[in-house]
Amino acid sequence: MQTKLNAGEATMLAGFFFWLMGYRLLAHRRATGVAALAGLTLTAALLTMAGEAACYGLFTGIDPRRVLQANLVMIGGRPGWFVLEAGAAVTLGAALPAWARRASASRRSPT
Repeated sequence: MQTKLNAGEATMLAGFFFWLMGYRLLAHRRATGVAALAGLTLTAALLTMAGEAACYGLFTGIDPRRVLQANLVMIGGRPGWFVLEAGAAVTLGAALPAWARRASASRRSPT
């Protein structure tokens, strides 16, 4: 019986878990600004891509560099890109209220 390793779902969930634990650490330190969230998102996405490459390298013998190359060339559809997109959505959601407050303050202040 032939089996195929599909580490995509597990890797994506591990990436989301890392992002959530990083967010909890940032929230504990009260550092949930847009820059911190963007850094967390990028770090979680890159670690997810590296984790997927390591998983395929360890369990299938596929060269991890080929998996990393596929992650960087195939935009979207890979676990690291899903983590990046979800984290970017949260970061954007955190940035919008600050931008709205700045815009309303600039409209209220006389020039």
